[in-house]
Amino acid sequence: MNKQRERENFAYFDEHRPEPKMELDEEALTSLAETTSHISYAAPDFTDGEEGEEAGHRLVRSHLTYSFWEVAGDLGGDVFGRDIVMRLGENGFTPDVFFFKNRELNKLYHYYLKGPAELVFEVMRPAHPHYDTRIKREHYARAGVPEYVIVDPASKEIEFLRLVNGDYVRQAPDADGLYRPKSAPGLAIEPRHFWPEEEGFSIRGERNPFIVEQKQPGHKRERGVRDGLGWGEMPFEPRLDSYPVKLRFEEFICWSPDSPRRSKSSPL
Repeated sequence: MNKQRERENFAYFDEHRPEPKMELDEEALTSLAETTSHISYAAPDFTDGEEGEEAGHRLVRSHLTYSFWEVAGDLGGDVFGRDIVMRLGENGFTPDVFFFKNRELNKLYHYYLKGPAELVFEVMRPAHPHYDTRIKREHYARAGVPEYVIVDPASKEIEFLRLVNGDYVRQAPDADGLYRPKSAPGLAIEPRHFWPEEEGFSIRGERNPFIVEQKQPGHKRERGVRDGLGWGEMPFEPRLDSYPVKLRFEEFICWSPDSPRRSKSSPL
């Protein structure tokens, strides 16, 4: 089916391929310059689009993902890593780690999670901290993500945020040093164990930062349901304009390669 879609897309572009651009003479170029002289333009800064310095990001992210996944079933939910999409309205995000129950707040489809996860973690990189501390924070709050945790491996700081009346309020761990998110009953988080000291996953076990204090009703890990959205399900027909055109969520899901975004029963 995907091969057929690819053939249709190539045939479409062959049919709609633009004509070669005509050459403009000096008079036409002068006229164009005069017409557009009033338009001010500054090249966008794409610095934040670079990954930048690692600063322990990957190691901490992997440690949290696999550690949380080990106990998520006992909490009545599941955990995915950064390569599965969380759909919030018409926007799609790929949190570094998120816990969800596939019930009232959200529903797992084959290619994405629809609705806010119960608990979201973002592990910062030094190159673009404001993406996690400002942009995602605003979107997550507006979409109703109940608990948001920002982890900074460089400074070894953790910010626990709870949604209160539509905005995030910083929370402190309890007197015993553990943080207990309301959106994940039975879970206690040990901040000291966020920081693995070496490569690999043998460091988990007694250093797992996610502690199950009270098991929740049984949970069966399941694949997401299919809803007709997926790689190759829509012809590749981009809407072109002189300005950037925002992709619809359905277009993103159907036009992007499918392997990183398909829901699975193990962490990504």
